[in-house]
Amino acid sequence: MQRKSLSVKNQFLDHVLLASLAIIAAGLLAIWPIPHTIAIRNILLVVGFLLSLPVILRNRGLFTFTKSLPIIFIALLFVWLLFHYQFFSWDSAAQLDELKSVWMRAFLAAWIAVALALLMPLRQSWMYVIYLGIISPILIYFYSYFQLVLKSQQLLHLNFPGLVDHKIVLGYAGILFIATSLAVFLRWLSYKSIDKYQRGLIGFFLLVGVVLSLISFVLVNTRNGIGAFNILLSVWVFVYSIQSVKLKKYFIPLAILISIIGIAGYGVHKHLKLNQQWNTFIEDVAIGHQIDEYPHWQNNSKGYPNNSVGMVNVSTYERTAWATAGLRYLNQYPLGAGVLGDSLKRMAAKNGVESHSLRFSHSGWIDLTMAIGIPGFLLILLSMLSSFYWALKSRTEIASVSIWWLLAVALYWLIAELATNKHFVEMLIFMLVFVGAVNSFSANESSPKNKLGDLN
Repeated sequence: MQRKSLSVKNQFLDHVLLASLAIIAAGLLAIWPIPHTIAIRNILLVVGFLLSLPVILRNRGLFTFTKSLPIIFIALLFVWLLFHYQFFSWDSAAQLDELKSVWMRAFLAAWIAVALALLMPLRQSWMYVIYLGIISPILIYFYSYFQLVLKSQQLLHLNFPGLVDHKIVLGYAGILFIATSLAVFLRWLSYKSIDKYQRGLIGFFLLVGVVLSLISFVLVNTRNGIGAFNILLSVWVFVYSIQSVKLKKYFIPLAILISIIGIAGYGVHKHLKLNQQWNTFIEDVAIGHQIDEYPHWQNNSKGYPNNSVGMVNVSTYERTAWATAGLRYLNQYPLGAGVLGDSLKRMAAKNGVESHSLRFSHSGWIDLTMAIGIPGFLLILLSMLSSFYWALKSRTEIASVSIWWLLAVALYWLIAELATNKHFVEMLIFMLVFVGAVNSFSANESSPKNKLGDLN
C-alpha cells in the first residue's frame, strides 16, 4: 500500500512538473525574440532549469546512445564552442561575453527541452500550450496594432512592427505556427484520431493562427514569410496528394487542393502586384552573385548596380551578394570567427574590406556558420538529421509536427537573418533538443510514458 501511494504521488508530481515546464516553455517561445524581455527570460530559464534537473536525473536510465544522439550532437556543439574559444578565438573578449550570455541561456534551454520531452508523453495535449507560445508574438503584434488603430482612427498601417520591433519575428513565429497547422491538418485528413468536437475547437484555433500570421506577413511586407509559406504549402500539397492516392481518396482531396491552390494563387497574385521587385528577382540575384564585378555590396555609399530596367532591388542584391561573400569567406576560414555579432564584417575586415554598412549575410545558416565554424554547423545538421529519423520512426502527432518544424526551421534559417538576433539561436537549440528528445524517447515501448511512473 505504501509503494502504491508513493507511485501515485510520483505520478502526480510528474504531471505538475509537466504543466510547469510546458508553461515555462510556452512563455519562452512567446517572448524569446521580443526586445526588452531579458529579465523575464532569465527568470524562466533558471526556474525551468532547476525544475528539469530532478526529471532528467530520475529518468537517466532512458538515455541510451542511439536515442540520445540528437542531444549528444548539441552537447558536442557546446564542447566545440569552448574548444574554439580556447584555441581558435579571433576576439576572446567578445566570444567570452557570448559564451556567458547567449550560449549559457541556450544551455539552460536545452535542459528544459530534455525534461519537457521526457514528460510530454504523459499528456500530449500540453503540446497545444507550446503551439500557443509559438503564435504569441503574432498575438502581441496585433494587440499593439489595434492599439495604434484606436489611437489613429485609421485601419491600415503598413510596415508597423509593433511591440515585436521587427518583421523577422513575425515571419519566424508565423512560419512555425503555419508548419504546425499544416502538420496537424495533414494528419487529420489521413487518420481519425480525435472526436469531431475536439477537432473543431483545435481546427478553429489553428486556422485563426494561420490567417493572423498571413495577415501580419502582408502588413509588415515580409517577403521571407510569404516565400516560405508558399514553399511549405507546395510541399504540403505534394505530400497530401501522395497520401490521398495511397488511401484511395480522390474527390474531397481534389476539392481541398483546388480551394487551397485558388486561395493561395490569389494571395500570391496580390502580393506580386504590391511588390514589383519580384519582377526582376532572378536578374537581381544573378547580379548580386557577381561580387567581384559588382563590389557595391561592400559599402552602400558606392550606390548600386543596374539591371535591365534600372537600379536593382537593394534588398535582393545585397542579400545575394552578402551570402555569396559569406560562403567565400567560409572557404577561407572554415573554423569560424567564434562570435555571432557582425560575423561577416569581421571576416571581410580580414580581407581588407572595411565598411560600416556590412554586418551579416542575411542568411541565418551562413551567419551562424561564420560564427561557430563548419564543425559547429555540422553538429547542428547531425542533430537535425537524427531528430528527423526519430520523428519518422515515432509516427505520433508530435512526430508529424516535429518533421514540419524541422522543415520550417531549415527553410527560414536559410533565407532570413536569424543569427543576427541572438535570441533566435537560443530558440533554435531549444527546439532541436526538444524535437530530438520527444520523438526518440517515445518511439517504442521503452518510452517515458510507460516508465516514468515507475522510476524513483
